[in-house]
Amino acid sequence: MKQVFFCLFTLLLAFSSSAQECDNKIKSVTLLNNYSYALPYNTKDANWVTDMNQKMIDKIWDLYNEGSSIKQIETQNDGDYVILWGRNQAQWSGIPEQLSNKILDLNKKGRKIKNIALNDNDDFLILWDKNEVLWTDGVPQGLINKINELRKKGQEIKQIVLTTNNDYIIRWGRNQAKWTRSMPDALGDKILELNENGNRIDFIELADNNEFVIIWDDNHSFYSAGIHSKLKKKLRQLSCYQEDHVAIAKPTITWGYPNKSIVHVTEKLQNMTACIKSDGDIDEVKLYINDVLHENKRDFIIKKKNNDDCTIDFNKNIYLEEGENKLKIIATNQGGSTTSYTRRIKVRKKAVVVNDPPPVMANDRVALIIGNANYQDANAKLKNPKNDADAMEKRLESLGFKVIKATDATQAIMKSKIREFGRELKNNKVGLFYYAGHGFQIDGTNYLVPIDAQVEDKADAEDACVSINFLLGKMEISGTETNLVVLDACRNNPFRSWSRSSNSGGLSSLERQPIGSVIAFATQPGNVAADGEGSNGLYTSAWLKHLKKGANIYEVLTNINKSVSTNSSEKQIPWFNSSLQGMFVF
Repeated sequence: MKQVFFCLFTLLLAFSSSAQECDNKIKSVTLLNNYSYALPYNTKDANWVTDMNQKMIDKIWDLYNEGSSIKQIETQNDGDYVILWGRNQAQWSGIPEQLSNKILDLNKKGRKIKNIALNDNDDFLILWDKNEVLWTDGVPQGLINKINELRKKGQEIKQIVLTTNNDYIIRWGRNQAKWTRSMPDALGDKILELNENGNRIDFIELADNNEFVIIWDDNHSFYSAGIHSKLKKKLRQLSCYQEDHVAIAKPTITWGYPNKSIVHVTEKLQNMTACIKSDGDIDEVKLYINDVLHENKRDFIIKKKNNDDCTIDFNKNIYLEEGENKLKIIATNQGGSTTSYTRRIKVRKKAVVVNDPPPVMANDRVALIIGNANYQDANAKLKNPKNDADAMEKRLESLGFKVIKATDATQAIMKSKIREFGRELKNNKVGLFYYAGHGFQIDGTNYLVPIDAQVEDKADAEDACVSINFLLGKMEISGTETNLVVLDACRNNPFRSWSRSSNSGGLSSLERQPIGSVIAFATQPGNVAADGEGSNGLYTSAWLKHLKKGANIYEVLTNINKSVSTNSSEKQIPWFNSSLQGMFVF
């Protein structure tokens, strides 16, 4: 596998460096919500990240070897795509049948396809010849009205951008455009600026997470701060503007806390702050503890300031180990990377514990464990959830929990066990729910999937699956002091027949959760997690490693996040939300 990746990386370097400066031409950009991208440019070149659909990548390489010119790549967040090349050639996977039939029809008739707009709801528009357009019923009425108005006036439509959030952009003439008000202000302001200055806009991309790229006049580009750092670098490399190649200074990093080389403390929870300043966009910020990557910029909140003091205000609460902890921050911009001065925080044992609430003792805690692996749908079967449930049962019993457990549970059994769990919670101070198996989200609502689920489309989810809200409701009315929810439930949506229209990759962050609770996800909202190569899933293996008697919940979660992130090469980064009112100790 390493040899294959090395060959791919070597070919990519040769592939990407073949363009001559100022002879470059960016054809299109496609952005996914997980910050992946694909960027075709010049006659036959392209650049992308390696987690894109492999079938699509293979086709890009075929076109490169054939010398064919890619016109546009349009992708969906579940991996489906369409590639246009030549005059009207196309390859696709999973796109709506109506769209694929239209592409074939236009190809047969020799018409020229100009642009395809496709979102995760399978709504689309296809633009061909001067002003011919086909769209689906889900396209916003305001966009349809504008299309009809432009066609009536004979104005040539250049491009249409469509998102799942019902945001859209339509461009016509040289630089005229209309867009929805909820579109990012920075993008709208840039379009107006380019229009006023008489620049020629070549392409705009807007993702569902409001990340965007705009290309104009000889590959000049403007983009949002959150797009992939490799894409930023490639856009700068392809630009034919001399000023884009003017060197800028590396970022500067000034520690707020720790403000000394060595700090001695007794509390493991420490709030670390730093001021990061840069003349240009900051592509990446990483935090290292004892020379091990702890978190990068997408794992914590980085607040951009409006004053001249700092470009980024770094602020993070972190649980440290007893003994010496060596800290450093690395920030990267176009000018290069800067490593902060090393700071050391030495955590000493407390001589006397004062005002700490006593840990909740045994017999005051109850857990519900569900592990679903043997799904009736053959495509949905999993290897590890039953093993995960058995292992977590033993561990939690050793920590004083009364355990209710179900494996390979139907919807009826899952709801029955949750009701039993709710009754037990009223007699206990601590409740813990652990689930391993399939899970997905629809429109912000998370669902756990029973083994007997029959789901033909997303409308069936409420009847066939179990909503997380059902569980949280039982916890909220129970009167428990502390509630813990552990969801190793971010596998890929098994119902592939409808996943394109459900926007259902992984789980979503919760808008509301009971006071006094922690909800832990196997990976970031919207992402998917590994089932694991051994007898346990990657996330559950980390819980089994770090869940020990006497450990506080934040220490456990921080160590789990670090272990999974490291062991997955940062492809899977766990996530948790907390509304605890005090400290909980296992």
